[in-house]
Amino acid sequence: MSKPVPEPARITQDVHADRGSLAIAASGNVTITTEAARRALLAPLSPPTGRGPAEPTVRGRDDLLRELRDVYDDPARLPRVRVLVGMGGCGKTTVARELVRHAVRTGGPAWWISAATADLLTDGMRALAVYLGADPGVLAHSSLPDLLWRHLTMQTTPWLLVLDNADDPDHVLGPPGGAITDANGWLRPTPASGMLVVTSRDRTAVTWATDWIISHHITNLLAADGAQILTELAGSAAGTPADAAHLTARLGGLPLALRTAGAYLRNAAMIPPWSTGPDTIHTFTEYTTTLDTAPAAPGSEATLLALVNDTWERSLDLLKSRDMPQARPLLRLLACFADAPVPGRLIAEPGILADAPGLAGLTNTQIWQLLQ
Repeated sequence: MSKPVPEPARITQDVHADRGSLAIAASGNVTITTEAARRALLAPLSPPTGRGPAEPTVRGRDDLLRELRDVYDDPARLPRVRVLVGMGGCGKTTVARELVRHAVRTGGPAWWISAATADLLTDGMRALAVYLGADPGVLAHSSLPDLLWRHLTMQTTPWLLVLDNADDPDHVLGPPGGAITDANGWLRPTPASGMLVVTSRDRTAVTWATDWIISHHITNLLAADGAQILTELAGSAAGTPADAAHLTARLGGLPLALRTAGAYLRNAAMIPPWSTGPDTIHTFTEYTTTLDTAPAAPGSEATLLALVNDTWERSLDLLKSRDMPQARPLLRLLACFADAPVPGRLIAEPGILADAPGLAGLTNTQIWQLLQ
């Protein structure tokens, strides 16, 4: 006697509009694979609107943020696709996050999707399509970009979609074998009800050369703006505004370097005097002097990134001085996964770190302290 053939899995949706989240369950009859359903379930749509202690007030972006807010608020302002371009660490995501906060304050829906890889983008767009009401049963038999854009153009209330870290835009955002400017991939002329913002390191003009996209080059900060960020993070005890401005110039005005240096000085100030080492830096001037010992040709992107790396190394040196020398090898191990989420409980499982150089023999408590 033959066994009954089980029904294929069906994907059903449970939308929580108040959180902008998506829940997907397997139960019935569709050709979407279980793996695709699982990824769609995990793809976050809610934007990162929280503000942590290491995120200072946004400085030096007033004109740009005013323009972006005006575009969002005024349906007549065209074009409605805006690309924030610049080197890594210049603050593209920070500007996008500020715009999202504005959209959330005005009551409109805002969605945030990683475009770091084609898979991440597809998963997020699939989740968004279902969130907007697309029948999950047709996703495997339709052009997902066409289906998503049909639902986006049907929206009547103002909406904002951010595609973050699209550093390989033609491959990730464009149609197969085509270019972004063909307007038949993930990026398309956006209707008056919506606004689409992309962040990217691709500053090649031809990539975004079309009349329905405007790109904004995010530059590094002026000395006065950077000095305010450093002082906000490190406190006035670290030095005068002039000292902070001098350190800003030495760091090339790169926001990521400023935030890392400011966080270092803030943490150094919290260490009791009896536990600080001779190499611990406490002031803007000391930080600048230390940086000046490293030869550099100011101005180039490679030099600025080298300064950021040096800043990170100093933060790791600080952890070493606090009896946590394993922070460096642990961070380098985690860096192998780029920006992928790595569950802390996974790292704490017995044997996971047993063969990792410099990390063998750590207890769960020590691992937790290092992660913190």
